[in-house]
Amino acid sequence: MTQEAASRGLVYRQVPSKIPPRHARVAFYDGLWKIEELQRADLYADIPLEPCGGLDLRKVCATWGLEGCQPIDPMRWTVFEPGNPHFLSSVAVKVLSDYDGCIKIIEPPLSDSAQQKRRMRESTSDITVTFISLMAMIPLAIQTYASEFVDEHTSLARIYRNSWRERKQLKRKAASWVTWLCGFEIDWAAAARLLVVIVTLVMLVAVITGRVELAVRQRARNWAHTGSISL
Repeated sequence: MTQEAASRGLVYRQVPSKIPPRHARVAFYDGLWKIEELQRADLYADIPLEPCGGLDLRKVCATWGLEGCQPIDPMRWTVFEPGNPHFLSSVAVKVLSDYDGCIKIIEPPLSDSAQQKRRMRESTSDITVTFISLMAMIPLAIQTYASEFVDEHTSLARIYRNSWRERKQLKRKAASWVTWLCGFEIDWAAAARLLVVIVTLVMLVAVITGRVELAVRQRARNWAHTGSISL
């Protein structure tokens, strides 16, 4: 920053990224008033310099589709008019970017043909966006109509809602049972002994009631001859 800029108290926000070698950073403003009010640029671009160190302004225009561009003197906030309207010399590049590293440009007033072309592009863009929005709404409309048709003319929606409700109830019951079981401290050794006692009692009752016949000798003979203890 030059001493003149510091004395005027001008502060510009810097672009954080570094400028590549043999490039010039160009900042595009929608109007000169944005530069005067110290607003941030609308667009930034790093444009490669020519071998002599100068900047071809036609590359800048091609980058953003501008009809023309006017460099701005950052210290006077006025349009800088180079000797060649399409080229900035290396000295001009250094002077115009010495303030904050960016060459500030604006677009001059458009010609009638350029204004007409841009209006046509904007209209085409609006039509395209509208068409895409309508196409995106078609699947949603079909889905809504199908859902309403199913609800009105079939019982699938009611069956689905009932099954969903029952499944939620089963989940809640299962969760409550798990919570109840987790509240107990189970002694697995005692549980195994209890199971053996229960099985023994069941077998004893079955023998007493005659449902199971012991016939120890006959079972032993069968096992010796056939390998099975069944009668």
